[in-house]
Amino acid sequence: MSQTQSDLAQTQSQTSAAVAARAADDDPLSHLHKMSTTAGLGSGEYVAVNGAAVFAVLLGLASALTLLDEVLLVVPLTAIIVGIVAWRQINHSNGTQTGKGLVALSLALSLGFGGFVVAKETTRGIRTRDDRAAINRTVKEFGEKIKANDMAGAYAMFTDSFHQAVDAQTFNQRMAMLHESEIFGKLKDAEWNGLADFQTDPASGTRYAFTKLKMNLDKTTIDVEATMRKDGARWLFQSMPTFFQPQQQQRPGR
Repeated sequence: MSQTQSDLAQTQSQTSAAVAARAADDDPLSHLHKMSTTAGLGSGEYVAVNGAAVFAVLLGLASALTLLDEVLLVVPLTAIIVGIVAWRQINHSNGTQTGKGLVALSLALSLGFGGFVVAKETTRGIRTRDDRAAINRTVKEFGEKIKANDMAGAYAMFTDSFHQAVDAQTFNQRMAMLHESEIFGKLKDAEWNGLADFQTDPASGTRYAFTKLKMNLDKTTIDVEATMRKDGARWLFQSMPTFFQPQQQQRPGR
């Protein structure tokens, strides 16, 4: 290439640079810093925690109160409802809200505590239903034995502690009047009123029932108070104060 051509090319290059520099000076935006088109995305600086999610997790923690009283099952139920609302709000926030982790925690807590209490109460209800059926059978059997004058069989339906307080002879004398009375006639049957106050001894785990039964005679009905104790799968009479007062349930010399 000749010297003249080289000088011409250099001159054109300098002219182009000068034009570009002049154009940049004329553009007021050219001096601004070029920001990346992805800047700010995923940074989370402007994402708010959903308020309902925070409230839901607080309710989830409060669900532990259901362990004290099943009436408080309303707490985990409320936590589940609030959690669902929070989840929907987050989904419809177009990424401006967060808190799904809190919602998941609240649901886990509320379902955990609430489910445990529901399962416990269901089990207790089934056990109580079975115990009621067993008590009803025991009362009917007791009436049948007294009606049949099977005093030994009826005496065997009482606990050992009752036997220690009331001997068989005293028992037979009292029950003989119930079997047949000159005033009230003969015993027809015994029935349970279906009501019982169930209690469990926290020390021994023994289950008791405080209840009443009716002894139906020819001419009258006698309401009998009784305390029953669960012994394995069967229920035994612990006391019957209507016929055997506590102060009378001691052997002579004891």
